[in-house]
Amino acid sequence: MLFFIALCAAAPRTFQALGREDYWVEYLTAAWFLLAGLVLFVTALAERRFRRCAYILGGMALMFVAGEEISWGQRIFGFATPDLLMRLNDQGELNIHNIANGLFDIIYLNGALILCMVTSAAFFCRKDGLFGIPLPSIPLMLGFLMTLPMTRE
Repeated sequence: MLFFIALCAAAPRTFQALGREDYWVEYLTAAWFLLAGLVLFVTALAERRFRRCAYILGGMALMFVAGEEISWGQRIFGFATPDLLMRLNDQGELNIHNIANGLFDIIYLNGALILCMVTSAAFFCRKDGLFGIPLPSIPLMLGFLMTLPMTRE
């Protein structure tokens, strides 16, 4: 994370080039989201009822993000965008995160900020989780917050 923060500050054009559409970084990002979702599904098998539901929902969310990241394989497999999505989607792709002119940006940013606030509150209350679900560490959340401005397309 520190490498990419430094790269963004020192060489913004290189940083932007790494994040372009259909480049290996995009595919690697989707693969990590997919892997993280699978890890949550496997973790859910060993958990009790409430935590199992939370892990399953988290796994489903991460797998959704993986699919969205690569537009559900549209350019990989070469299929066209349905007409309805072509008109609604800002980039004419088979995904929903480019619909509604930034609605998903708002959801993502607010969700990230809420997660950071919950993590910070848990830290100050000397808790390492919420309802038995582990929360990220403060350094990880700070690093995540620093990368939020870089996620804007």
